[in-house]
Amino acid sequence: MPAFEYAFLCDYARVEANLASVVGMNIDTIAAPSVPIGQNIGIGAAIRFTKAEAEEDVRVPFGFTVRHEDDFVVTQFTGDVWATQRPDVDPDWPMIELIGINTGLYLPAYGRYEVQFALDGEPCGTLVFRVIPPDDSPSADES
Repeated sequence: MPAFEYAFLCDYARVEANLASVVGMNIDTIAAPSVPIGQNIGIGAAIRFTKAEAEEDVRVPFGFTVRHEDDFVVTQFTGDVWATQRPDVDPDWPMIELIGINTGLYLPAYGRYEVQFALDGEPCGTLVFRVIPPDDSPSADES
């Protein structure tokens, strides 16, 4: 069964030929002068396959849900991930498939948000970030 390796939030993620180009990796805080706010964000992830899974063209549902601390869903994404066959890879060598997704998020409130990942319908990881007012905004006194 393919396995979830890691994920991160960033400004921008691009995957080409299974190499990732990333800008502004490891976002955990977004300073917003007011809410609601639209925020562009990149999500990068890596899924590990065995060579046998790649040869069998195993496809696995992968997705994530962005949720506010008050339990409302901001957005959801689902798709399939599979390994690219590489005949020159040693049979015991893991094959990592990278995922880069760039999207705009509607963030309706200040507070904590979770990005909950699922692989084959099972929870496999969580990232958190927060939306806060900047120190110099009028909203900073209200939070």
